[in-house]
Amino acid sequence: MSKKLSYTLIVSIIYLLVLTPVVSANHHIWLVMDYNKQLSLFAGDESRASYWMINGAVTTYRINSTTISTNVTNAVNNWNSEVPEVRISGTGNDLIFDYSDSVCSPGSGGCHSITSVYNDPTRNANFTLSSSITITSNSSNRTRTAAHEIGHYLGLHERYRDDGSAGSLCNSENTIMNGGNCDSNTGPTTLDVSRMDNFMGNGYASNFTSSVNSSSSQVTVSWDDYAYGELNYRVRYQKNVSGSWNTVFTSEVVANTGLVKSAAWKTPSLRPQSSIFLGSFGKGTYRVEVTPYFKSYDKYGVVTYSPNFIY
Repeated sequence: MSKKLSYTLIVSIIYLLVLTPVVSANHHIWLVMDYNKQLSLFAGDESRASYWMINGAVTTYRINSTTISTNVTNAVNNWNSEVPEVRISGTGNDLIFDYSDSVCSPGSGGCHSITSVYNDPTRNANFTLSSSITITSNSSNRTRTAAHEIGHYLGLHERYRDDGSAGSLCNSENTIMNGGNCDSNTGPTTLDVSRMDNFMGNGYASNFTSSVNSSSSQVTVSWDDYAYGELNYRVRYQKNVSGSWNTVFTSEVVANTGLVKSAAWKTPSLRPQSSIFLGSFGKGTYRVEVTPYFKSYDKYGVVTYSPNFIY
């Protein structure tokens, strides 16, 4: 999707989801239903990643109040400098910052709300198109609050205590996602950067199944989508020739790579698949090499292989 499209066109391919702002502790983790607590050690509901970030595009932003202008600018710069793939830059409506005491829950220093979502039917995923962040007069450190709420926009979860529950005690982890004025961080820490690296560009394809139709020469390979943040999978069909694996065909798979909805990390229901006809490549032993591609980092991830199969 090009960001040059007018909002009139965008509205034709998205549905709007307006959420009631809540205290930050109630926000949840990125795209997955994280029952195994692998990503944040905090069980939560489904949330969404930025469409622009996953596609390696710039996230535009706007500040509606001069009261918080310097704070927001500093928070944005802190995120961009530590995690360049975030790319919050330029003037636009993807992420809007306001200063108000009438939006967030009473006593909250700030809150984040998703305002529009793109429903990607190919990836079987929903992505955030735009959000709003509100900072209140209750914030004792507006730069820190802005950076903390940006973390929620990007997909990071709240961290209050070691057991993952919300409460008045601060977590021993050093992270911008600590709540309740636990520290004086005004940008992502080393731990936050690591978590961003984890869900923006990690994981792999696993649990392959292959079926070969001998009469038609068609082979179909499917796998569990254990990657997250990927734009697509690169699929290479390889034939064993005199002990060496030669690539005979390469394709890209986008369908069912969202890892969302009822899927849980490491137990996903989404299974991408690829299918070709091997007749023109001749009889022999084959395998499929599958590699996720992460547009936000412009790099390929972990390479995995299907079991060998005979045609």
